[in-house]
Amino acid sequence: MIHLIFKLLSLLIFSRADLEDGTNAYSNSEVLGYTEGVVGNESFVYYYIHHSGNIVLSLSSSVGDADLYISDTQVFPTYYPDTYDLHSATCGIDNVEIPLSFKSPIAVGVYGHSAHEVSNFVLQVLKNPEADRAFAIIEDELPQEMKDSTQVPNEIKFKNVKQKIKKKHHQSAQRPSGFESLFEIIGLIFL
Repeated sequence: MIHLIFKLLSLLIFSRADLEDGTNAYSNSEVLGYTEGVVGNESFVYYYIHHSGNIVLSLSSSVGDADLYISDTQVFPTYYPDTYDLHSATCGIDNVEIPLSFKSPIAVGVYGHSAHEVSNFVLQVLKNPEADRAFAIIEDELPQEMKDSTQVPNEIKFKNVKQKIKKKHHQSAQRPSGFESLFEIIGLIFL
């Protein structure tokens, strides 16, 4: 119960840092790193951020609506309350201040809202304006130290494969040939 109350309070305190006019309160912050991506509806894309110092994660969607789920204890945070420590699910810019107590690396799940077929997003790691020093490295693969301590659920593997296929089709101006489709099916079978 106390853990749930902490999550609700952290959501209220940490996640809403965009201003009334829709601009980002952290727009003048130093960008330590960023990545651009695409996530399908009801799917997750995961990133792992090695960090030191006070940082802020900022997620903006140019198409669709992507949301942030963050954990320093779970490898694959989802929208289930027991899998994330912090999250932001707004219709605008999602900002989350990462507490100094969070161990590095942190796991970041970017979720594509069900109302949109795909969401294009930019995930930025910003230096908190109150920090003296900070650094961050963004990885899109599970770090080795996390691989050794966990199993990747099949559901996550399938959603990531499904997302990669959607992304491939979305970027292609032509329809894939039957030959390319066959390779995609074989890829799904052997994953």
